[in-house]
Amino acid sequence: MIDLFEALARTDHPVAGPLARWSSGSAPDVQVNDAGRALLAVSSDGLDLFRDDDRYRSYEIGNGVFADILGPLDADLPEPIVFFLAAGHRPGVIVDRLAAPLVWIISLGEPYGFGDIAYAIAHVLDRQGIRRDADWFADILTDHGLDPADPAWRSIVG
Repeated sequence: MIDLFEALARTDHPVAGPLARWSSGSAPDVQVNDAGRALLAVSSDGLDLFRDDDRYRSYEIGNGVFADILGPLDADLPEPIVFFLAAGHRPGVIVDRLAAPLVWIISLGEPYGFGDIAYAIAHVLDRQGIRRDADWFADILTDHGLDPADPAWRSIVG
């Protein structure tokens, strides 16, 4: 996945700047995690990576719950997903699909909500034709005031 990060460093997406500095070895404020195609992560400005973030998320449950959804899909995911945290992002979630390299980037700004990130993941999986029957996630959606029967969640809860 290092090749993917180097290719992203040459794009015009906002993730390019931090990755270019990271690639050159001159970015002590940038962290990168290549834990698999479904859970790639970049953070800048000294922020934690997505999985460990407790500064920008606006909900109690940790982001590891999303790793539990995405991890089993790693080998089947045709287009990688990069979670990108940076101080300069607008609040909430922005989802971009780049054509070269072919990758989804989920940019997160302070604060981002549980429903926003869950919907972004569901959208990216749906666009790739991936279904994950994580029935246990329906209870988590309900706990966050979301209706698991809503068609928006079909790529996660079946």
